[in-house]
Amino acid sequence: MIFLDCTHTSHCLANTGIQRVTRSLYQEGQTRGWIPVVYDRFAQRWRSLDASERRLMEYVPSRSPSSRRSSRWSLWQKLRGRLFASCGLDPVEMGNSSVLLAPEIFDSKRFASFRELQEKGVRVAAVFHDAIPLAMPQLTPRKTVDRFGDYLRELGALDHVFAVSRHSLEELEKYWLRESVSSTGTRLALPLAVGFEGRDAGSSFSDNGVPRILTVGSIEGRKNHEQWLRAAERLWQTGHRFQLNLIGMLNRETGLAAEREIRRLQAAGHPLNWEPRVSDEGLIEAYRKCDFTVYPSLYEGFGLPILESLSFGKPCVCLASGATGEVAALGGCVTVDEVTAEKLSEASARLLVDEELRRRLEDECRRIVFKTWTDYADEIEERLAL
Repeated sequence: MIFLDCTHTSHCLANTGIQRVTRSLYQEGQTRGWIPVVYDRFAQRWRSLDASERRLMEYVPSRSPSSRRSSRWSLWQKLRGRLFASCGLDPVEMGNSSVLLAPEIFDSKRFASFRELQEKGVRVAAVFHDAIPLAMPQLTPRKTVDRFGDYLRELGALDHVFAVSRHSLEELEKYWLRESVSSTGTRLALPLAVGFEGRDAGSSFSDNGVPRILTVGSIEGRKNHEQWLRAAERLWQTGHRFQLNLIGMLNRETGLAAEREIRRLQAAGHPLNWEPRVSDEGLIEAYRKCDFTVYPSLYEGFGLPILESLSFGKPCVCLASGATGEVAALGGCVTVDEVTAEKLSEASARLLVDEELRRRLEDECRRIVFKTWTDYADEIEERLAL
């Protein structure tokens, strides 16, 4: 039996990378008999999800996400946990043939509970997303950086670790080797699936003659919007006509410089639209209406927006190395060896003016066989021998 740890996402209104993965696994798990659970730190035990937690897991496509990524527990949930014995919560007992699958980044309290479960014979498996706080601490929130080393070491104590890319797995194993972390569990790269169904929307250049470029990703330091915005300005100044649409929440700790660039370009009259909060329905429509996407990120664990773009038949400009390079190798991308303003403007200019190149890349997108969340869950169960 697989128990799915939904502790953070079931208390979070955001729907970025990790939340999207957890919600996708929740939906797929409902058809497989997986049991979603929460570690209630106020009750200090695992339990079934309550009604409000289930509503947050069953994400409504028309609902706009929150900019708040941290979890929020209501006063009632806190009091109920502390008064657990008299409030009728539904505790969960995991037997020694069970597996707890943790797709989220966990804290020290949850890890302590993992160890208690392992002592009872429960296997614990984790999805490992990336080593960004280790590789780019200057572009990562301070609180995340402070905790991250402990988190990486704790992963070594688990029974299974599924990294979302070969690059992420290599980074994790390098850290373990450097820090002399001993791990006896299994570990392998298991690339993520793409969640949207509406494939192959075709090009929309002919709608009004003005191309649309889309960039999806949080406005934060490592996403590298500053370089891309400078590239866009260079393209506008050299006579290229296009509408640039940005979708992504602002991280105030690392994204303020990019926000200033956005405001400056808008004030100068450039056709730049920024939507911090967009529902899944709105995101799907943006992918359908764009002609290609640019993903200027410096470092990723996987690069889900690239895969989403390709699934809609839309070429993507992105970095050739690391995890983004793994996704780009599927086809449909124009890659750059450095995500500088110069390289991004050159690559984007090619797609703006070269119709034959666009059509060829769109054809490559159509030939890609995309992994679904059903495929991903099948792989999880196969690796866990269930």
